[in-house]
Parts: sequence; structure tokens; C-alpha cells
Amino acid sequence: MNYIQLGASDIRASQLGLGCINFGTTTTKETAFALMDCYLECGGNLLDTANNYAIWNGGDDGRKIILEEVEKSLEALRTSYLDVLYLHVDDYGTELQETLATLAEVIKKGYVRQIGCSNFRTWRIEKARQICKQNDYPFFCAIQQRYSYLQPVMDAKFGVQVAAGEELRDYIEYYKDLTMVSHTSLLFGTYLNGQITDPNYQTKANEERLRFLREQQTEAVPWVLRYITEQFGGSIALFTSNSVDHLKKNLQGYHGKFHG
Repeated sequence: MNYIQLGASDIRASQLGLGCINFGTTTTKETAFALMDCYLECGGNLLDTANNYAIWNGGDDGRKIILEEVEKSLEALRTSYLDVLYLHVDDYGTELQETLATLAEVIKKGYVRQIGCSNFRTWRIEKARQICKQNDYPFFCAIQQRYSYLQPVMDAKFGVQVAAGEELRDYIEYYKDLTMVSHTSLLFGTYLNGQITDPNYQTKANEERLRFLREQQTEAVPWVLRYITEQFGGSIALFTSNSVDHLKKNLQGYHGKFHG
């Protein structure tokens, strides 16, 4: 397994992260533990989970909610601290000052080691940076956005999700203290099935790229995961799996045991 430093922090995370979004819902407890065992045995150390995965209801980044959710996470995960706490959705209704002050508080108390943001616009990341600088608060070490090999149309609609683009790439390359973490990396089976069903990605260019990829690579999914981890100066790709065999195949393929 390859590892990467999260921003300017002291945390080294595996470049393939196991998404736990389906654990407890469509993935049974038995299968979830088997997947985690397999992933850890292969050297993985990044399990991506959240209190709102089972019931997605947007975000509230106020002090009261953050403190409550941190406590819930600590209890659910049976741990004394969280390695990285993400603001999962940008909350425009709460002042960033309040949010960042609260995050600094939970870090100071030892409940959280590092913080990150997800589905934030670049200008909001920069605003957060300035607030942190002015108040000597800890800044984000990672930014988690929608990103994959195929690129969405310019007017794509993803709800609260934000797709990573060239603006964010330039921002990361300029400051060099943020690590890109991709979610929705495999576009719900697009590379495995060879069909683009999401209108946000239905372009002739994407259809050609997908056709060429599947012609050139016997294992398209591991190739896409490697492509993602090589972007943004080195990044992390989150992906899910519904079986141990499927997980092993992708992990082995990522490390070059399959060839095109």
C-alpha cells in the first residue's frame, strides 16, 4: 500500500481509502468486518465514515451540533479521539468563525487530531484559511470532493456535493498544505459496467475516454484508482466494495498485479 501525508499534518494515510457509507445498511455487519479485515491486512489505514451516511440531511456546522456529533462519533467508534474530523457539507448559515473556533476547541481538548472539509468551494476554503491565520486556529489538512477519471459537464448538478476542478487543483498546488481526497471515485460502477448512466457525465468525450480505457486495460477500476491518486500532486481515492473478492481484486490491481 502507498501512503501520503495529509497536508501539513503528521498523519500518513493510505492512498486508497475504504468508504464505509454502506456499512450497516446494504452491507451486513459480517461483510463489513470481513471487508475491513481484508483492507487492513493489505496495509490500508483509512476508513471513511460519518454519522450522516445512512440518512443524508445536509450539514449544520454550529458549535452545538459539532460538539454533539463528535461525541456521537467517539461513542460509535469506541475510541478516545478521531484522526480527522470533516465538515461534511459547507454550512452557509453558520459563521465560519464559530465553526473554526469550535474545531480548534475539540482539537485542543484532544478529541480530534486534524480537521478537513468536504464539498467546499475554493473561495470558502480560502476564507477559512484567513480566519485560521488571524486567530491561530488549526487549518484543514484535507479537502474531500467528488472527483474521477471522467469529468462532469460544466453545468453539472450534484446537490450539496462539489466536484473538484482546475481551480482547486491550482489552489492545492500553490499552498501545498492540503491533500485532495476523492469521493464518488468510481461513479457507481461506470468503469466496471462500461456504461455512463449519469447525465452529468454523458458527453461524447467521456464516452470515448471510457471506451478507450476499457479497450486498453483488462482491469479498468484499479487503473482509475491509480489515476486519481496520481492527481493533485498525490491524492487519496475513496472507494466502496460489496465483497472481499471484489476488494482484493481492486487492491491487487492497483499495485500492478493485473496488466492491460
